[in-house]
Amino acid sequence: ALPPVLDRFLAIVVLIEVVQTGFQCLLFLRTDMYLVVSTALGCQDLLRVTRLFLRGRLTVLSTAQQADLEGAHPRDLRAAPWFALINIAGFGMLAWLLINQWIPATAVMGGWVVYGLAHASVSQAGFWEGLVIAVLLLSQVAWPLMVYLKERRTRGTAQ
Repeated sequence: ALPPVLDRFLAIVVLIEVVQTGFQCLLFLRTDMYLVVSTALGCQDLLRVTRLFLRGRLTVLSTAQQADLEGAHPRDLRAAPWFALINIAGFGMLAWLLINQWIPATAVMGGWVVYGLAHASVSQAGFWEGLVIAVLLLSQVAWPLMVYLKERRTRGTAQ
C-alpha cells in the first residue's frame, strides 16, 4: 500500500489529467476535439459559421455578416444547425457550472482567505493557507494584466 500522502498526491494528478482530457471534449470551444470533428466533417470554419447561424436566428445580421454566412463552405452550412445545438447546450452547461460550482467555490475560498488572514496568527497554518490561496487567486488576474500592460507599453514605444 502507498503512503497516504503519496496516495492523495497521485489522486490529484489523476484528477487533473481527467479534467484536462474532459476539457478537450468541449466541442463548442476551439479545442483539439473540435478541430478533429471539424476536419472529419470537411468543414472550413464551423465555429464561426455556427455562431453566425445562431446570431441570424436571434437577431438581424449585418450586411457583412450575412455575406460571410452566404459565402461559407457548404459543409459548414449543412453542419451549423446541429452544431448550434451543441453550442447552446455547452454554453448552458458552462452557465450552470458558473452559478452552481464556480461562484460558491470562490465564495468559500474567499472566506478562507479573509478568515485566515484576519483571525489567524502568522504561526498558525490557517494564516499561511489563506495567504497561499490569495496569492494563487491574485496571480490568475495579475499575470494576464502584466502581459497586457507590457504589450501596451511595447506598442506605445514602437509607434
